[in-house]
Amino acid sequence: MRKIKGYGVGERAVIGRLRRLDSKCSGVGEIALCDRILDASDIFSLSDDISGIVVIGERTDAVGVAVKAKGISAVFISQEDADGVCEGERAVIYPERDTVFIAPKIEIVDDFSTRIRAEIEESKDKERLWDCRELFSGKVGMRVMLADKDVRSEEQAFEKYKNAAEECELKKLLIIFDVSCFDAGIFRSHIKGIIRAAVYTKIALAVSVKSIDEYEKIISLIKGASCLLHESGYEIPEDICCGVMIKNASEAVCAKEYSRAADVLVINGEGLLCGVCDEERALAFCGYLEVIFERMSGHVRDVVIMGDKQLLEKCVQRSCSLYTGHTRSYFLMENKNIK
Repeated sequence: MRKIKGYGVGERAVIGRLRRLDSKCSGVGEIALCDRILDASDIFSLSDDISGIVVIGERTDAVGVAVKAKGISAVFISQEDADGVCEGERAVIYPERDTVFIAPKIEIVDDFSTRIRAEIEESKDKERLWDCRELFSGKVGMRVMLADKDVRSEEQAFEKYKNAAEECELKKLLIIFDVSCFDAGIFRSHIKGIIRAAVYTKIALAVSVKSIDEYEKIISLIKGASCLLHESGYEIPEDICCGVMIKNASEAVCAKEYSRAADVLVINGEGLLCGVCDEERALAFCGYLEVIFERMSGHVRDVVIMGDKQLLEKCVQRSCSLYTGHTRSYFLMENKNIK
């Protein structure tokens, strides 16, 4: 067995046979082996048969983001460490350990199998939630989940979001919606299910929309759904916090208009920095934050800033310290798990 240290990025441990990136894969669960410079398009073009990739060379931010978005695991290793790594060898990638095992011992394979079984069992019982930490204290102050596109009815939505609310243990639950992924009827079912579930913990919605007009219609929809549920005899909270996600330059410029009726503002760093070169990411992000904070309405109670760890550490605390107040909370969330 050879244990090679590198820089890991991705979802979870994977196992498979190493195959050259440009060769035809013969089965699900194989690991691509690449010894050339990659860009994001190479990652997105990977076959669905590939569960992981070992890259010989430097890891760039753009490739790291693409790996996370693709939902695969990767380890980047040096040319020196890669000498002797051959196609056809069995490997286990542990991105969280920054390690790849070549021709692994049985103990490593057993550990891998045990971890996978544990993940499967845990996923059956728990909703997928991510921690959102308060900016200055570092404590988990909120949990975040993505709206489930597979949920089709109000009852399904209620059960799912109720379970998530109970798992939050009285911490606020933030549910992020990309409205374009739902038709009107299903979206309304989700909203009603969430309102009913909000008696188990405080729930906030953050929607990704195409226009200010669309956002205002969603606010009206939430108010209307609350009235209908109340008239039907359901226990509902006094209010449902609603917010919007800022994910591109035009939305950043319009932050004042978007945030007028927003309790929560979610700033998606990766969306804002799409197409920005690695050298200018920190400078651009600080600039976007300055624009958003200057234009943000006083109605906003919570600000959630999503981005990679390095970017958050470089930009956010310095920028937010200029705008902190007693009535507003700031939260950070690394987006390495969000797909």
